[in-house]
Amino acid sequence: MAYPQALVPGLREIGNWPLNTWGSVYPRSGWLLQPDQPKAAAVAAQRVGDIVTRGAEPHVYWEVASGGVFESDNKLVWRPQSLEERNDKTGDWQMLSPVMGTGCETFGANDTASIGGWSGGKLAADGKTPGRCGVPIPAATSRACSLVYVDVLPCP
Repeated sequence: MAYPQALVPGLREIGNWPLNTWGSVYPRSGWLLQPDQPKAAAVAAQRVGDIVTRGAEPHVYWEVASGGVFESDNKLVWRPQSLEERNDKTGDWQMLSPVMGTGCETFGANDTASIGGWSGGKLAADGKTPGRCGVPIPAATSRACSLVYVDVLPCP
């Protein structure tokens, strides 16, 4: 299936296309051409978030259903809305290692004028760049919560 955002440059970019782009959310497969490894990891994480929170597209898996709070097996379940790039209302990110982020941010900051860039000091010796995605939680769900950790294996 062909998506317009996969064919037209600039429709789903992390950053501001064409002057400051980290990479595109589409295509969702293949390799990412980004010389900064932390930025490449950020774009890959955004792609994964985009894939698992979109329900109106064909999938070979069960997506994370979006919208609403309900109770299941005596547990309160909250379904986040679709993750969108450059929109902190749908979710933002925090780096966990090698430098612990002091707060959350959306990916795609314009770092062309900075000396070290966004990736400066964020490259781990082992090449891993763990982070977390924080999504807005409605105030009504402020009961005890469980966090889920998903380990993504690096590509060869």
